[in-house]
Amino acid sequence: MKRRGKRLLAVVILTSMTLLGGMTALAASGGGTAAKTQTKEAQTKDTQTKDEKTKKFGFTYKEVRYELGADAEAAKKTLGESNGSREVNTCANGYINRAYTYGEGDSQDFEVYVEQDKKTSKDIIASITLLTANVATEEGLKVGDSAETVTKIYPTAVKGLGTYKVTEDKELLYIKMTGGKVAYISYTVTE
Repeated sequence: MKRRGKRLLAVVILTSMTLLGGMTALAASGGGTAAKTQTKEAQTKDTQTKDEKTKKFGFTYKEVRYELGADAEAAKKTLGESNGSREVNTCANGYINRAYTYGEGDSQDFEVYVEQDKKTSKDIIASITLLTANVATEEGLKVGDSAETVTKIYPTAVKGLGTYKVTEDKELLYIKMTGGKVAYISYTVTE
């Protein structure tokens, strides 16, 4: 009986090891549901990482990233009610552009300038301007920071007369200085 018990135990152990090995092989081959999910998640993460690397300038507010050229109506929905707006008259196609201000409470922390895309006739975000120290660039620059902070955060910034400019592809981060401090920061398209 002892011998039979040992054989049974050995069979159970071998069977368990075989099943475990098969499950491991199945997971490694992507055959299991969990493995497929993990693989899809890993691919999505890889894609997001690649997309993030190709993204240029953007402004994140309340965990939502806004980019130049993005659909203005979708952005306005996620931003919610603006704290104010103003017309910006242009001669182009008789279209009247608008600028919307946003911030906590009644504060006018930043402005989103909307214009009509010439190709699609849809409203897009043409520029974003940070107006107060309540908001910052994704890299951490805000209104009131010193020129030293500007060059530390953006070492490739080109200094001009009362300005710093950082260019990425066809986008510009324009930093206006007054009295040695950042007065406002604007993301714009250079074309």
